[in-house]
Amino acid sequence: MLNNSIEMVTGIYAICAAGMICVPLDFELKTRNLDYITNDCDIKSIFTSKKYLPRIKHTQAFSDLKIILIDENIIDNKAFFLWDEILQDTRRSEFPKPDISPSDPACILYTTGTTGLYKGVLLSHFSLTSAVKNINQFMQIKNDIIESLPMRLSHSFGLARMRCVFDVGGTVILENGFLRPEFILHHMKTRQANALASVPAGFAMLLELFPDFFKAIGSQIKYIEIGSTHMPMKLKNQLIEICPQARICMHYGLTEASRAAFLDFYRDNNHLDTEGKPSPQVSIKIVNKQGQELGHDTAGEIAIKGNILMSGYWGKPELTRKVLKNGWLLTGDLGFFDKNGYLHLVGRKEDVLNLGGLKVATLEIEQVLLGFPGITDAAVTEFYMGEKIIFPRVKAYIVVEKPSSSFNLMKLKKYCLKELESYKIPSEFVIVDRIPRSSSGKIKRHLLKKTK
Repeated sequence: MLNNSIEMVTGIYAICAAGMICVPLDFELKTRNLDYITNDCDIKSIFTSKKYLPRIKHTQAFSDLKIILIDENIIDNKAFFLWDEILQDTRRSEFPKPDISPSDPACILYTTGTTGLYKGVLLSHFSLTSAVKNINQFMQIKNDIIESLPMRLSHSFGLARMRCVFDVGGTVILENGFLRPEFILHHMKTRQANALASVPAGFAMLLELFPDFFKAIGSQIKYIEIGSTHMPMKLKNQLIEICPQARICMHYGLTEASRAAFLDFYRDNNHLDTEGKPSPQVSIKIVNKQGQELGHDTAGEIAIKGNILMSGYWGKPELTRKVLKNGWLLTGDLGFFDKNGYLHLVGRKEDVLNLGGLKVATLEIEQVLLGFPGITDAAVTEFYMGEKIIFPRVKAYIVVEKPSSSFNLMKLKKYCLKELESYKIPSEFVIVDRIPRSSSGKIKRHLLKKTK
């Protein structure tokens, strides 16, 4: 339970190499969620810093936990294991190498759904290394890579990027998010970084706040990987223009199936509105509710098969059986393949509104709203308008750049009339300060519905 640091890197590799199961924890986890996770997978030891101890102390398992600190070893008269002392012991001792099988569990990554329920995604040594090989095969990464990594190592995206770079003998510049984005660009310049990995919001921040600085280092960038969430076409084209030497790749995937599909911005330039094609060693199909494969241009649930799949959800056999069927992972995402074999993402099953029998993907409406000038984030939910209305309508929550008093809602409504079918147009618009999201960027719609 650490931020991006040398100790976090060392801890992750050491735990896996010792044949134990590594559970990377977000350092911002509140006690309630930390308590749930420690109990859910029966954590025995936590490798952390004294500044996170107050939250750990209030977990039910605290008295039974072995705690290894990277700083002081005595706090509140209780002795803890000290990292420096452990390092000294390792220099003096020969440790036996554990007998590890590729199918053995290596890691549990906790991910949340839109309801906030945490699920422990169990990944084997084989699935982790397979994902690395697939990513590097597609992106053609070489050992000259020096990558700026602001994504957290406690999450799937950051963890995989670290492993990918180290797999080829490259170098990682560890950053702690985008709190000080100018530091990221400064370090990229001074360390001659030629790679950058981030979600679209990160690239948008760098380009909006420091366009000249980003352009100045654009020509030195050779590799870019972008996380799987909506990215405006304008931003995609900006990256292509500013980073002409870079292999720019955007992935589609889940924690349960890392990097299932890839889009290459140059090779697939005429299909930038898609999720790309299946990654190496990965198969994807579109199925209906009966599990039957659907043809081109027919939307259904996205199913994934390959060496990257999780082993299952920790301690949740029923949920595992529900999503893993005959070697295929049912993702819960809705999509279709076009005639050229490119995957299109329509939305998530739980993010589909039923408006009087008419099914509408929330993602479609949200992408239209994001195309309106001045809107920086958006989310929609269903709601009932009046007691006599027997079917729900659409409510939109929007974040705007300028003060809400100067935002023209009438123009937005006219824009929606032009871009959306009548039943998809929001009946209400609510301007909010922020859209509640999980750490992986998923919208928490249940919290939005409580907003007045």
